[in-house]
Amino acid sequence: YSVQANTGTTSRTGTITVGTATFTVTQAGRTATPPTTPPTTPPTTPPTNPPATSLAGTYMGLVERNAGLNGLEDAYEGFGGSIKLTSTANGSFTGTLRLGKASHSLRGAFTDDGFGASAEVTVARRAPLSPLVLNLQLDPEFGTLEGELQDDYDLAGITAVRTQASSAAAGVYNIALTGMGGDAWSSPQGDGFACVKISASGQVSARGKLADGSSFTAGSALCVDGQIPVFQMLYSSRGSMTGWTTLSESGEVEGSLLWLKNAQARPGRNYSEGFDTELQILGGKYTAPANGQTPMDLPGELAIEFIGGALMEDIVQDFTLNSRMAPVFPANAHSIKLSLNKSTGLYTGSFMVPDADRPGKFLKATCAGALCPGLWNASGAGYFLLPESSEKNAAILSGQAIIR
Repeated sequence: YSVQANTGTTSRTGTITVGTATFTVTQAGRTATPPTTPPTTPPTTPPTNPPATSLAGTYMGLVERNAGLNGLEDAYEGFGGSIKLTSTANGSFTGTLRLGKASHSLRGAFTDDGFGASAEVTVARRAPLSPLVLNLQLDPEFGTLEGELQDDYDLAGITAVRTQASSAAAGVYNIALTGMGGDAWSSPQGDGFACVKISASGQVSARGKLADGSSFTAGSALCVDGQIPVFQMLYSSRGSMTGWTTLSESGEVEGSLLWLKNAQARPGRNYSEGFDTELQILGGKYTAPANGQTPMDLPGELAIEFIGGALMEDIVQDFTLNSRMAPVFPANAHSIKLSLNKSTGLYTGSFMVPDADRPGKFLKATCAGALCPGLWNASGAGYFLLPESSEKNAAILSGQAIIR
């Protein structure tokens, strides 16, 4: 037998006989439906490996020190470098890569590689230097940017984090830059210091002095988790400092820096042969006191200590602050002069020590420092510079100038 499909809109019945059995078959009519209207626009085909929309942001970080990629030809260690990169929501980016004193523009785009977003950029350099290859891996969830920079012979790692604004972090911070070892002849033993300003938009600017007496300024940005990358060239591009510092929610600043000073072009008395050392960062938010109050609620009796450097013996001198916040010394065998700026917490001064080679004569030392909240067993950290002797070319050595 055969059954023909019912193409109409009404039902129908019939029978099928198999041997002695008869079966009744009923087929319902179809329900009429309007014709399908074709879409006016074709469906959009998603792009292959689209970048995540959360890629938008600015990232700042550091390039590892590498003599071949960011150092001098005659140096055994590199200066380091920095990277600043701004990415759009679709993954395209522009930026700046600093390698020592050289600066390179960056342009490219991130694509989704299944583990985040990645990009490869060729960085051109002046002949006869070959181009560099920069590989980047972005994790938008955690706001981190990792990468590697390499040529045919050398490789340096890159770490960066996303910047962020923070009105709670805005303010002025005084920090100490304390040396991590060595001796007064090979590297400065005093403490450097800096006044760091953070704006509500997260911009960071620093101005300070290192323990060899050199001044510096630096700029950066506040990043996720309170991290702040620091890279600054020094000594007319023959030195640098680089590292990370962190600002806690309670306003404490901690971190470390690598401080490099290559042999200077002109020989001098103040560590001109160079050094490579590490600095510990420690400090906190500084607030200028109201009239009649002491900075950081300092007690009435204080002491300044001069330690190490070219001193034969350490000097400890008690003093008090008068109503104008000027130091007053009850006894002053070393002719100490000290000036304290309560608005900034910075102090400067000088003192005298007997000249061992010339009886009745004295050698003069100069000092500078800053009152820094959060120091261990001290209120202020700084340095002094004192020549070893009165000889014309005698070395000038650095020691600590601490207020307790």
